[in-house]
Amino acid sequence: MFLKKYAKWSKDGRKWFYIVDNPNQPQTHLQYNISTDSIINLDIDTYVDDNNIDIDEFYDGWTLAEHTKENLLRLMPNTNVIFDKYEWKLIMVIKKYVENGTWIKGAIQNKTTGQITLTSSFNKEDIEYNGKSIESKYKDWRICQTCMIVPLFFWSELKNRLVN
Repeated sequence: MFLKKYAKWSKDGRKWFYIVDNPNQPQTHLQYNISTDSIINLDIDTYVDDNNIDIDEFYDGWTLAEHTKENLLRLMPNTNVIFDKYEWKLIMVIKKYVENGTWIKGAIQNKTTGQITLTSSFNKEDIEYNGKSIESKYKDWRICQTCMIVPLFFWSELKNRLVN
């Protein structure tokens, strides 16, 4: 796995990244079954240096959010396939307040397999989202059906939590 710059926002000056297995991987899918080694082996410092990321770009207004049952449910798709079959734990969650609501993005881990799922969620009552989304396990929250596209802060913090 390696980090890839999200091209759409680079025109706006944002420097957000997502992980891919190969450079041609589409950005329009949820990311399931990611190994901890894939995250641990990311070379975050190189991406910071190579892309001239300053502290504001590193965080881009995102902060750590609370580890709550509610946030775990907000990040879990309301499906009866994998998310009802296994127990999950919240590894980390970040949040950002925008003018019309709150976004959260997080990493949850399957307690049986150790594999990680990355999801982004929003309150459907407050945020108008035109992309594909599915219901979460928390009332009035939806999950984006896209890969995790975030500032480097997310990848750095997730890696730290898996290493330490």
